[in-house]
Amino acid sequence: MKLSMSMLARTLDKYDTERHILRDAPTIRGVRFLSDDRNKYALEYVYIGEASGYFHDQRYRDAMILVCGENQIICHSNDLEMLLNDILSAFDAYTEVEERLAMAASRQAPAAEIVGIASAVIDGPCLVFDLRGKLICGSHLALLPRRIRANLENSGTLGVEMISQVLVDESGAVRHDISDEPQLLHPQGNDGEKAVSMYLTVDDVRVGYMMIFTGSENDARIALHCEKWIGGFLCRAAEFTDSASDYLAPPQVLRQFLEGAQPSQPAIDRLTGETDTLPYMVLMAVRSIGASNPTVYHMLMADMKGMAVRCTACAYRGGVAILAGQRAEEGVLSFFRRRRWLDTLAVGVSMPVHHLGELAIAYEQALFAVNAETGGGIRHCSDYALAYLLRLLSENKMSGMLRHPAISVLENYDRKNRTDLLMTLETYLRQNCSQNRTAEALHVHLNSLKYRLRRIVDLTGLDLRDSEALLYLQLSLRITPQVPIETGE
Repeated sequence: MKLSMSMLARTLDKYDTERHILRDAPTIRGVRFLSDDRNKYALEYVYIGEASGYFHDQRYRDAMILVCGENQIICHSNDLEMLLNDILSAFDAYTEVEERLAMAASRQAPAAEIVGIASAVIDGPCLVFDLRGKLICGSHLALLPRRIRANLENSGTLGVEMISQVLVDESGAVRHDISDEPQLLHPQGNDGEKAVSMYLTVDDVRVGYMMIFTGSENDARIALHCEKWIGGFLCRAAEFTDSASDYLAPPQVLRQFLEGAQPSQPAIDRLTGETDTLPYMVLMAVRSIGASNPTVYHMLMADMKGMAVRCTACAYRGGVAILAGQRAEEGVLSFFRRRRWLDTLAVGVSMPVHHLGELAIAYEQALFAVNAETGGGIRHCSDYALAYLLRLLSENKMSGMLRHPAISVLENYDRKNRTDLLMTLETYLRQNCSQNRTAEALHVHLNSLKYRLRRIVDLTGLDLRDSEALLYLQLSLRITPQVPIETGE
């Protein structure tokens, strides 16, 4: 593991150090001795030697100096052997912590265990919250500022008064939110509550955030270096990956349902609480035209965060899945139309869903709609479902052989007698068995239609009041036989 000068300085406090650290970064992977050829110094090493070679000042006559780039640590001790051993021990200590973190993350250990391991290299309080600001776990809580500690003890959160405060960064610039990268922030006008903060993300989905409170400039530098590193392991903690966790973010809960898992009830409540799921839901599958393009999906997900529509989206199976209620559906589709996303994307919309357990099926419906045509656009599963089912029946040779026998009877009769009884029956079924509308559609008198219907019943034995018989007829009339049908002639 590579260290920074700030991380080394933490280990060398006992040497009565002076620190001159300007541009610090975790680049150091080894130690070398100072030489006269300083042009060959590399940022991958910290160079150690007598400070008198650097400074013509009697104060540094017995001091040692560590140099990396523009950064220097002066140790007022001349025990070179002990100093070297402590520097090498620092590499071993951080490497051991990294290995322990990796092992804990690989088995999806609880966040508290991961934070506990990280506390070996982080001296200040380290807190982990869910997206609603509820404390999941923390270390060194006794070192927190008093009012923050009181809020955590009373409500399990930082407190509304602190969350609502204006935050500023190291330069004094106002920050309206934390980000996916570590930032050193503090409430405006209160330098005593500085914390390095960042969101925790799983598959580009924010699932929580962490804060490392710092008491010194060197602590802040170490936190800035280590928080991203520790956060990478925390994102694999059980709270953010286990399907039974109460802390899953809505996009994670949606993905769990799509994969057939059963999230916990608190996680489900979080999904429905942040998504408009009434009066029913639809699931949308979004795919890029042609080859899958992860960059397009990342841009789409980022763009969707600005929508004034309560829906939930997640990356899924090489595309994006979006859950929205009926009231939010048109808002989501309008978003795609307005932003011209449909030039590069196809959006499939499932049939109505009334239960979250149906989402896996709904996704297949939406994906079916995406693939129903080529090119971009919005396509609804309901517009293609019946034609697809009928095509499947038509492509099955047995379907043609199993058509309702009344069809062959009427086909033969019409051919021999030059009548239109089969067409009359088809029109009657299309008009939902309304005699008046059928007569109008055929341009015949109502009595003529009644005569034809009686003749159909006499020839075929049909019961036009039998709903199953009528359904059988309707399907049979929509099937195109793929094999010759014997007519008896």
